[in-house]
Amino acid sequence: MASQGQRFRRKALRRGYKVDEVDAFLDRVEATLDGQPVGAPVASQEVHDVVFRVRFNGYDEWQVDLHLDRVERQLAELEERGGAAGRGGDPRMGDRLGPPERMAAPPMRD
Repeated sequence: MASQGQRFRRKALRRGYKVDEVDAFLDRVEATLDGQPVGAPVASQEVHDVVFRVRFNGYDEWQVDLHLDRVERQLAELEERGGAAGRGGDPRMGDRLGPPERMAAPPMRD
C-alpha cells in the first residue's frame, strides 16, 4: 500500500521503483500530511529530491512520479501558507495564531 490509499502498477517484466523504498517514503509523507510525522517531517524539497532504486517487478515510475508531483505541490502550498509541515503540528490546520506580526496587540487605554 502506498500513500493516501494510492496504489501503483507493478512492472512484472521490467524495472520500476523499488517497492519497499517508495512505500516507506510515502508512509513518511502521509504521516507528515496527517500532522504526526515519523521522525523529521517531509518537506516539499525532499519530495522533489528523492531518488529510488529500480528493481524488476517495481512500481511504475511514471505513476509514482505523477503522485510525487502532486504531493510536492501540496506540501509546498502548506509551507507557503506557514503551515506546520516541516515544523511539527497539524499541517492541514496551518498556524492557528498566525505569524507574530499579524497578531493584534490589546487596545491601549488612557
